[in-house]
Formats: sequence, C-alpha cells, structure tokens
Amino acid sequence: MVQNPYGVFIGICSAGSGIGGVLFNPLAGFLITEYGWRMTYLIFGIIIMVIVTPILGLLLRDYPEDKGLKPYGEAELSDTVPSRSDGKQSTGDGVEYAHAVRMPIFYGLIVFAFLMNATATLNVFVPTYMQEILFSVEQASFVASAVMVGVTVGKVLLGMINDRSTLYGILTTIGLGISGLVLLLMGHIGITLSIIGGFLFGWAYAGVTVQTPMLVRSVFGNKNYAQIYSNVSMAIAIGGAIAAGGWGLLADATSYGFIFIVGIVFLVLSGSIGLFALYIRRKT
Repeated sequence: MVQNPYGVFIGICSAGSGIGGVLFNPLAGFLITEYGWRMTYLIFGIIIMVIVTPILGLLLRDYPEDKGLKPYGEAELSDTVPSRSDGKQSTGDGVEYAHAVRMPIFYGLIVFAFLMNATATLNVFVPTYMQEILFSVEQASFVASAVMVGVTVGKVLLGMINDRSTLYGILTTIGLGISGLVLLLMGHIGITLSIIGGFLFGWAYAGVTVQTPMLVRSVFGNKNYAQIYSNVSMAIAIGGAIAAGGWGLLADATSYGFIFIVGIVFLVLSGSIGLFALYIRRKT
C-alpha cells in the first residue's frame, strides 16, 4: 500500500495561520497601545484588502489541474491500486458512508471535533487573562504569539507524528495541550512560564486542523473520507461559534482561570474519545 504523507501536507498547508499569528499579535499589541483598537482594526482591514485579497486571487486554485499539475502520488497510485470493475481507479479501503453514519463512533468523532475547537477558542482569552494577572498589553501579546508559534510548529510536527502513528498524535496533542493550560494557570509566577504554556497550548490548537482529519482517516479509511470528514468538520465550526460566546459568559460568571480548567476537562474528554475510536477501529 502506498504511504502518502497526508499529515505533513495538512500541517504545512494549515501552518500559515500560526505564522500570521506570530507576526501580527505583537504588531497588534503595539498598535493598540500607540493608536487604540479602532485605528488598529482599520490598519488590519487595509492590510487584508490591499495584500491578502490580491494574493488569493492570483494564487488560489481549486484543483491541481488548474495549474497544470497532478495530485501528489497519482502516478504511484495508478501502478499499485487496482481498478474497479467499471474501469475507474479504486479510492482505497475504508468504511462506506452509509455504514459510517450508523456507527456510534462517527458521532463520537463529531463530539471530539466539537470539544477540540471549543478548547482552541480559549486562545482568544489568553491576552485578557494575562492582563488580569497583571502583565502589560505587550507582554500579553508575546504570550499570544507564543501560542501561534506552538500552532505553527505543532501543525507540521503533528502531521509527521500522525503519518507514523495516530495514537502518538493524539497523546501528543492532548498531553501538550493540557500541560500548556496548566502552565498558563501558573503564569502569575512569571512571564517565561506563561510563554512556555502558551507554546504548548498551541499544539492543542494545531490539533483541530491536523489531528481531527487524521483521526477520521485512521478510523474510517480513505474510501469515503471526504464525505465523512465534511460532516465531522461541521462540529469544528459549531464548536468555535458556541464556545466564543460561551467562554466569555462563563468567565464573567466565574474567572478566566476557571474556563482554562474547563478546557483541560474538554481535552481529557477529547483524548478519551480519540483513544476509544482507535480501539474500536483495531477491534473491528
């Protein structure tokens, strides 16, 4: 069977968001301090309109054929994957979509995706939490940048880890994410501890776009992966939408430290679901 580095490709393609966070979080902190948040919003809007939008128009394409290319590994697959009876290339082993949606673990992975992105949304509250424990805006922006460094590094390395073992990928994502939140809760001890905690928490954030699709592929295979993952990925968007407001309401009623503790619980639940999903796959 051809081994393609799916995880590495997913990690590289999604790492741009982390790089952008590393660069623009300190810039945003500086601009807010010097000119206020309204002017900062205006500056960032101009950057998106003048730089990002034209680049998307020039470079973004839907299919490799649009650039005169073929999908990676197509030649190798054509030599190794047998054709179907209708003459078309087989898409590989895996669970039929109609069967997958009747499996309890399918809905378990939906919960996994929901909890992962809900936890990742805590990233929005890291700068405010840092200021609450008496760090400056600039220091808070550096911790936020550390999170995005963790996202960038985590996406690529998690992809590499998952290409070798989805089990190790889950353990790394959940373990480092929990460690990061624990260190952030201890961040009042010093800014260095907070920066390390932010970096480690970034790996859990990275797991949303790397660990989730790799886990779905490992459990259900390649055959109907796109259709199955499209359903699971809906929970990512829903988790982020609900958590963005939910965390804020919960923080107002309790504290920012408390919502980080709830985030740790969410990661424990996510990890348990992911490990159970792999157990079910191996059993069947």
